[in-house]
Amino acid sequence: TVALALIDKSENAVSKGRVRDVKAGGGKFNFRNVDSNDTVDTLSAAIQYAFSPVSRVNAVLGYAHHWFIQRDMSTRDNDQAMGSVSYEILDGLRLNAAVSQDVRYPSTQELFDPTQGTPNLDPEKSFNAQAGADLTLPGGSHVELTGFRNKVNGFIQNDKITSHYANNNVLLRGVEVSYRVQPLDSLALRTAYSFLDSDIHSSVQPGGAIDLRPEH
Repeated sequence: TVALALIDKSENAVSKGRVRDVKAGGGKFNFRNVDSNDTVDTLSAAIQYAFSPVSRVNAVLGYAHHWFIQRDMSTRDNDQAMGSVSYEILDGLRLNAAVSQDVRYPSTQELFDPTQGTPNLDPEKSFNAQAGADLTLPGGSHVELTGFRNKVNGFIQNDKITSHYANNNVLLRGVEVSYRVQPLDSLALRTAYSFLDSDIHSSVQPGGAIDLRPEH
């Protein structure tokens, strides 16, 4: 099965008012007027191919190219690719693995927020790998276990020193486990646990944990 997609996404950010963030000395700040109207456009072309090379094996390959258009900046374009495979080694037991190279462009808030925005942010580029197993138990209950490793170049988060969004290189590693049971046709119950180990590899203070990414 082959799927094709062409996507045109436009985002607009309008800011108007007064912001008190101009340093005036002695720990005081003055106001400045804000009146801006900014737009970014993302054009994407993607193709995905799903196939089964042999019995009990399913695979998916995908590729996309993106163009990010921001006023007063040169157009940025990036590739995105993925591949995944699953193997039903036994009835009810499936092994999975996937690798991908992803890109995420900064949001209008991260670029143009009057107090925290950084207009020249780079896109996030991540290299991801994961592997796991899905097990269907007697009675229809279902257990999933997945381990993952994501290396993100240009991860965007708010810098605690400058209070503006900034790019950092980070490494994310962890494991997720979930259990699902459906006691009734109209009722499904699911519980899950995840462990995340995260490190910042480039910042004013490298080695720290990433904001808003709890360990458990």
